[in-house]
Amino acid sequence: MYITILLALLASLPVASVSSTKLPTVTI
Repeated sequence: MYITILLALLASLPVASVSSTKLPTVTI
């Protein structure tokens, strides 16, 4: 359970950084 969550967070980090650079208005 926790492993999948950690993997999801690690995978979402680069995606969030790229999306934030492309769309700074859309930030969670």
